[in-house]
Amino acid sequence: MLAATLLLLGLCASMMFTLVAAHRLATAQDRLTGVLAGWDRRMALTDADGQDKLIRLVTAHCRAGDCGLTVAAAGPAPTSVAGAIPDEATTAAGTRDVNDRLDAAAASNQLPLVVPAVTLAIAVLAGWGLHARLDEYRFRS
Repeated sequence: MLAATLLLLGLCASMMFTLVAAHRLATAQDRLTGVLAGWDRRMALTDADGQDKLIRLVTAHCRAGDCGLTVAAAGPAPTSVAGAIPDEATTAAGTRDVNDRLDAAAASNQLPLVVPAVTLAIAVLAGWGLHARLDEYRFRS
């Protein structure tokens, strides 16, 4: 029974790694949310710039108004985006940081194998220990 008890304590300690991994995943998720928000702002600005250039190009070639109502109805595209726009190096550094955090969380990826094995060992040892006790206290006439 002592071995089963020690294995149970080891199992409880190993389950703490699950909490640590969950915390690491949560911080990686928060960091990833920030990196993606910056990337979205960057892409929105790039999109707005492309739309502006397209409208300027089309209107430059349609001076006589013969391009139809759609081109005439197109107004200037927005050229600014709310929030700070990160540069390529900042985005790359953020991506590396997220990857590092995910790698740290993946360090406990052996738990799906360890937990069932230790649980089975505890069950076997507990059964073996109880079997020995049952034989001691068995009624004999």
